[in-house]
Order: sequence, then structure tokens, then C-alpha cells
Amino acid sequence: MRIITLEQNIDYAVDGINIAEPDIGETLWVSSAVSTVDSEYILTSTHRVYKALDDSTGRQPDAYLKISDYDVYDSTVTYTKDAKARTVDGVLYKSLQDSNTGNLPNTSTDFWVSTIVDWEELRGTNKYAMLDPITNTQTTSSANITFSVDTSLNDSLGFFNLTNATSIQVVSTKDKGEITEEELSNKTIPLKVNTVSSWLEYVTQDPYLAYKGDVVITIPARVNVTTDITINGNDSGTDLGVGVFTFGKSYEAGITRYGASAGINDFSTTNIDSETGNVTLKQGVYQKRNNYSVFVNPAKLSILFRKLVNERARPAIYDGGGEREAFLVYGFYRSFEEVVSDPSAIFCSLELESIT
Repeated sequence: MRIITLEQNIDYAVDGINIAEPDIGETLWVSSAVSTVDSEYILTSTHRVYKALDDSTGRQPDAYLKISDYDVYDSTVTYTKDAKARTVDGVLYKSLQDSNTGNLPNTSTDFWVSTIVDWEELRGTNKYAMLDPITNTQTTSSANITFSVDTSLNDSLGFFNLTNATSIQVVSTKDKGEITEEELSNKTIPLKVNTVSSWLEYVTQDPYLAYKGDVVITIPARVNVTTDITINGNDSGTDLGVGVFTFGKSYEAGITRYGASAGINDFSTTNIDSETGNVTLKQGVYQKRNNYSVFVNPAKLSILFRKLVNERARPAIYDGGGEREAFLVYGFYRSFEEVVSDPSAIFCSLELESIT
């Protein structure tokens, strides 16, 4: 089993994504314009989409997401209409009048009303959705998706929640100076899965099942390396989608033992009409749920322990099954336990859950 520790906040390393921003129909946030409640806006400095929870002007979305982002009420300050301030007990208030000075928010109901924060963070923009840690928001494109990544000293690329992707080409090049470059690796990984065993299956197979949705690709781990990536879509006329792209360094933790399990937690919902009894099913996201038992080299036991301790509450890639997609988890561990049966037989059990 491999554990791939991931680079954090990878926006800095990715360049040249061939997707326009903003998308048609999306609105850029402008400080001088009125942001209207329930509308969505893109903040270009963060490449993220925010929903306005209140009408406001000049309050930048990423700076007003929680009550602690607002200044504590000051009796010497003169507040204008719609200005906001919080009390020391953590309640947010909005001014109802201009020239509002010396009126305590929690007692002056003619001057103040309790309110909510101005913004809610929703997701990454379409262009950058694949760089956030959430797999169920995708970067989509009607054409192939291309970009470059500074992958210096990293050896693994991870792609998760791919839809309508047929292959991925990765070209890793080492910068040897101002003039010369050396191509280290150039390979195209097909994503098609051969699941056909009869003519009937060939005719009736669901196209969605024919391609992998999660894949890890190994690249050379060298300094000053740029990797150019092309994700190729099919010709069905449907958009190509990428839920998460990430990269990092792999560590061989041990050998996965027989008895490993893989399943899902399904977040679909069922609604039963109280009058008619009709059942409505709504498909939701799902989460991988895996349990591994790994044979560990006794000499690596302490290293593995420290690595798992350091990776708690952080996303990582756990590859427990080689080519088996069900055993490839982008997520976190709920628990781990090391069992020493005898000096030569040490096992580590891992309970894993993917990030949706």
C-alpha cells in the first residue's frame, strides 16, 4: 500500500489552464457595486464563488464570512446605515440609521437589528474547481483540458471524479538552465476499462462504466521539473469533468493483506409523500469507505507511525489495490492500529473515508 502525502494549496504550482474565467453568466465581484442578496459572485483574487447573504457594498467576500471578521462595536465610532458591528458576546448587528453614535446594539432597537454575515463561500470557479479539495465540484470543459504544474521533487499525480475522460497525457521536463531542457517522461495513460466479455455486453454496456473515474500516475521525482498535462475527453458531445487534481510524494507503507474491504456511504435521499405514499429518490454524492490490513516491515514501523500521526485531518491518497479503482482513496483515515504478532509479523489496520 502506498500513502501519497499531498502538496497543500496547489494553486501556486498550476499554470496555463485552458479555460476562460469567468464563465458565461457568472458575475465578478466589484467593490463599488451593490452585491444583492442570494446572488453569486466570483472573487478573482481567490478564484472562488460566494453567495451574498445580505445586500452590501465594498465588503469583500473572503473578508466577511464569519462573525469574527467584523469589528467589535465601538461607542466612539459613528456608524452609517447598513454598517455592521459585533458585540463581545459574538452577536452581529446592522445599523438602521446614519449618524449612529453611542447607541449600544443589544439595547438600542431603533438603531440596530441583529443580522447575519454578508457572504457564504460556495465553491471554486469552474476553472479552478479541480484544485480545491472537494471531489463533487468539477472543472468542466467541452474540449480537452490542458495545464502545466511545477512538480519538483514530487512523484505522483492524482485525478479524482473524472467524467467522460478517455486518457491522460503527462510530459515531465527538467529545466537544465536558461537554454536547455530535458524530457524525463512522456506517457499517455488510457482510462478505458475492459469490462466486456460478450457481444451482448458490448452492445448494452453503459458508457459511464467504461472509463476510470479515479487514477494515480507516477512521474519522475526530480528538482526543477514542469509537468504538462492533457486530459482527453470523448467525442460524445458531453462535457469533460475533473473533480480533483492533486500531486505529492509517495511512501510505500507495506503490503495490503487479503481481507481488505471497499464500499461506499451513499448520501442519496428518499422522500415519501405523506398523502399518496409515493416514493421519490434523489441521487446524492457518495463516499468511499475502505478498511485495510497492511503487512509492515518492522524497520519502517516508527516511520509509518509518525507519518500517519502527521497526516491526521489532512487529505492524502491511500492506494491499497494497485489497478483496482475501488481501493484508491482520496481522503483521510478515521483510525489506525498497529499490531505486533511477533518480531517478524507486524500489521497495521487502517479505516479510511474519501472526501466527497
